[in-house]
Parts: sequence; C-alpha cells; structure tokens
Amino acid sequence: MTTENELNNNSGIVPDNNINGNFDLNNETGEYEMRYKIGEEFNGMRLDLAVVELVKDYSRSWVQKAIKNGRVILNNRVEKSPKFKITSGINLITVVLTDNNTELQKGMQPENIPLEVIFEDEHLIVINKPPAMVVHPAAGNYSGTLVNGLLNIDGLFSPDISLSEGRPGIVHRLDKDTSGCIVVAKNAICQARLMKLFAERRVKKAYAAVVCNWPHLIREELRTLIGRHPVSRKKMAVVDRNGKEAITEYELLQTGKIDEVPFSLLKVKIKTGRTHQIRVHLSSKNLPIAGDEIYGGKQKIEFPRQMLHAWRLEFLHPITGRKMRFRADFPEDFQNVLDSFKESEYYNELEKVHSPLYDDQLRYIGDDMLENEDFSTYDFDDDYQDYGIYDDDEDQNPTSDNYDVDNEDFDGDNNSYVRSVD
Repeated sequence: MTTENELNNNSGIVPDNNINGNFDLNNETGEYEMRYKIGEEFNGMRLDLAVVELVKDYSRSWVQKAIKNGRVILNNRVEKSPKFKITSGINLITVVLTDNNTELQKGMQPENIPLEVIFEDEHLIVINKPPAMVVHPAAGNYSGTLVNGLLNIDGLFSPDISLSEGRPGIVHRLDKDTSGCIVVAKNAICQARLMKLFAERRVKKAYAAVVCNWPHLIREELRTLIGRHPVSRKKMAVVDRNGKEAITEYELLQTGKIDEVPFSLLKVKIKTGRTHQIRVHLSSKNLPIAGDEIYGGKQKIEFPRQMLHAWRLEFLHPITGRKMRFRADFPEDFQNVLDSFKESEYYNELEKVHSPLYDDQLRYIGDDMLENEDFSTYDFDDDYQDYGIYDDDEDQNPTSDNYDVDNEDFDGDNNSYVRSVD
C-alpha cells in the first residue's frame, strides 16, 4: 500500500530532517527552500563561503546576491552580510529560491544525447553515465546533462514527477568526471522509495579506481573521520575530530607500470557516503586516484580525468521487491589506461593470490554484495520523510553488459534488456 505521505510532504515548511539541500516547496510562500544542518567545522567561516560549499550548484556571486537580498536564513534569522562569520550557536542554514528560476528552466530542455541504458522498466531506468557529463542542469551547466538526454525520451517520466526543480527522477549524483551506473526514477513513488534506500544505506556500490603506486596490502578497510580540510576549506581531509565516520574497503585487482611509473587497479566499496570519501581515503594511504587534480598531488603521467568508475550497483527494487544487480562497462578512456599497463614483478608475485572474482578481462563474475542483506521484513510504507538526493563520494558507477534480477543470471549477449537511445 502506498501511503499519502510518500507522495505529499509539502505541508508548509520542510521538516528539519531534510538536511541534504534538496529543493522543497514551501506552500505558505510559494518559494523553494534548501535546508542544511551544519556542524562545528563551519565555525568561523564566512557566510558566503559556507553557502557556496553547501549549495554546490550555484556560484559565489549568486550566493552573495542571495544573501544581500535576504534569502539566506541562519536558524530563524535573516543575515544579509556575506562576510558574516558563522558562530557555534548556528546549526541550520536555509537558502530560499524563487519558483521561477529562469536559467534553470532554460536548461530543462530535451536534447538528443546518446545514452547507454543498462536496464529499464516502467518504474526506473539505469544508465551507464559517460565521463564529462553533468547529472542535472545547474549553474554553469544548463545543457548536455544526463537529465537533458532523459527528457528527450518520450514518455519516460510520469506526470507526477516534477520538472520545475531541475532534477526529475534524480536520487543520487555522480561527479562530472566519474563514469558508471546511475539509477533514475520514472515516477514519484519509485523516487521516494529509492531515496529511502539510499538514505538507509541499503544500496550497495562498488567502484573501479586506477591509483598511483602499489598498495602494501591486497585488501584493506579504511575507517576514519572525514571533515573539512583545516587549511583549504573547499577540500575534505582525514581528521581527528569534528568529522564524520567514513568506511572504505579496497581490494587490489592488478598492478602495472606506465612509462616505469607504478599504478594499480582497485575495487573499492564504500559503506558510508561522505563527500569525496574515496578520493580522500585513498590519497591518505598514498594511493591517490590517477588524474585527480584536487587530491592527487603532482603526478608524473597525465590522464584525461580522474580514473574513477562506478562499477556495480545493487539494491532491492523499490516497487517489485526483487533484488537487482547491475554493472557498467569501463568507458574507452578507462580501458585504454588499463591496456597501457605493463606487467611488473610486483604484479607477478601477487598473481597467485589475485582475486578469483575476476577473469582475464577483469569482468566481474562472482560475489553477491547483497547476500547478507535481509529484506524479507523491510517495509517501504513507513511514514515517508524527504531523504533528498544522495551524493555519492564522487559519482561512481558499475559496468554494463548484463544485470541480474533475484538469483537469475542473464547472459551478457542477451540484449533484450539493453537499449541504446540515439
């Protein structure tokens, strides 16, 4: 049974538990609001810089104008000075938007963008997002996005999906330079339930990452606090306090050299979804992602982008209850990097303990990541709360030549479940 609360959560001011910055309509004013709960790591920051960090889709000039126009609220008080320093008593920032964001509406146009569809049914669609593609229209990127391409598919979204917010069906995001699996809801019920799965960490994700250097361990769990960098406030870092717990696991799949420079291919799983989690954790172990311009330091080899790919995505179908498993093929630039690996003595020594879950082509052929999850008593019809859009560590995804439903393994050569949109 679908509860009314799953579809209608717009009674007046949005609840305080909406801390993710998703657009929410205030029916009393007719305006959209984004709310963010903040911690001690923001103490002492200028208000405009803090809002820029929170509202990632808008420029600093836009934020400063919004502050001066009284559209930023600290707790329950309007603050009109961009230079205002945040103090310890402030724990909630609200940014008020107008309903007629003309630039955003200009960006909500269908565009003929080829999309690789891994799976599609009447409720959701799973896409293998290419690198260099933004997920949805936002400041500085009003065309060429995944949403623009989806809008070009006739009848994809049901009438109950709102287009005015610029993010129809979007429940999680991938960074522009991260390729891989992303799931998009086609109707409001599916969108609400997918958001709940992400918020409760019931969506399993595995990524492929090309990193600099060779790890000392074949497998390792990284469990630290991640918070704001103490000097560069736009970066995240492993911290001793004033951070949030972050858990990352990696497994070594392959080592090699490019022009005598050592690199490795890792499979990475995240159990939490902190900002830049994978990039921060791997960099802290002297394994920065190849091509990462923020956390990668000075690298001897140039790469077209950060070599991070959302490889596998697994979740319980929010409508049918069936277990869904998807994987996304490596894009050409990622595969070219792997093809350029030269075998090393280090790799040969590891070969005898190389993961049995991968064949010579590095295609995933085993391991059910949901094996220990018990969904038998899971109830989607609890009172729905707005969980908002889930920000993956970077934007990472799985691979594409097949997907599994329940425990049936579909042949990767069977294209009846794969549709390309030209």
